[in-house]
Amino acid sequence: MRCIQTVEPLARELELEIEERGELTEGATREQALTLVDELRGAGVALCTHGDVVLELLGAELKKGETAILEP
Repeated sequence: MRCIQTVEPLARELELEIEERGELTEGATREQALTLVDELRGAGVALCTHGDVVLELLGAELKKGETAILEP
């Protein structure tokens, strides 16, 4: 719910739908998240996830609301 609320203004502004993906839910593994990132490579998407998944992906925590860019 929190991730959806985070991206709603952007989706509304760009007239895009929000798609929920299990690979980004709280408790998702690094492998699950990276598989999704790889699947969406080049698609120009914005992803939102939870602190535990960010830690798995980046090996570091981000502050609430902070943004990171993942580059292959």
